[in-house]
Amino acid sequence: MFTDLSGASLRDAQAQPREAPTPSAPQRPSPARPRRAFGPVARWVAGSVVAWSTACGATAPEAPPMPDTLPTPFTADQIRDAFPAGTVIVWQQERAGELTHNRWTVAASDAQGMDLTVDDAFDGDAATTRTARHPWIVLRDHALFPVHHATRTRTSISTLLSTHGPMPAWRYDVEAPGAPDASPTLTTFWFADALPGPPVRMDTTRDGALVTRLQQVARTGTDTLP
Repeated sequence: MFTDLSGASLRDAQAQPREAPTPSAPQRPSPARPRRAFGPVARWVAGSVVAWSTACGATAPEAPPMPDTLPTPFTADQIRDAFPAGTVIVWQQERAGELTHNRWTVAASDAQGMDLTVDDAFDGDAATTRTARHPWIVLRDHALFPVHHATRTRTSISTLLSTHGPMPAWRYDVEAPGAPDASPTLTTFWFADALPGPPVRMDTTRDGALVTRLQQVARTGTDTLP
């Protein structure tokens, strides 16, 4: 089980409002209030989601301009189109040399959101399986990172999903302070253009050393899981 994926909110992690940078100022990491490194993906995996106010039956609009946040890698509609019922993603987490896995299955999908089932044991047992409702708008907004504490760059990434070579992607580097006696942590998210939704990989490092790596290792629609 991914013990760190507890459903912390990204917005709860943002620092107190401060003056926005001038248009010419570079978007570089700066100290932020403590936050859970797995916040955005955690909200995808488990925990309750925030209620949304879009009228029943309406399609999810594109992300509106948000002050002091970087653009999201995908719109709500792109995420919706990538997650029809039956979609499966298998995740692998690496921590302290130990590997753990879990599996997501989209139980139902409609214009408003999806019902996502997470199975930590791959056996369908009720004790290790949970299903929750996730609106597309909320899932999109999990990738709203504050400009004062994050950078966004174009890149490519090779993962176990990219059997035909590196995939074009957006990379987000988000810095957060550690405990008073610890160094800051840097969490890097890679969102592959061809695979809308959660990041295909997420690394958390401290002092240049890997603390945790979370990545998709199989997904419907790729060679790993047709």
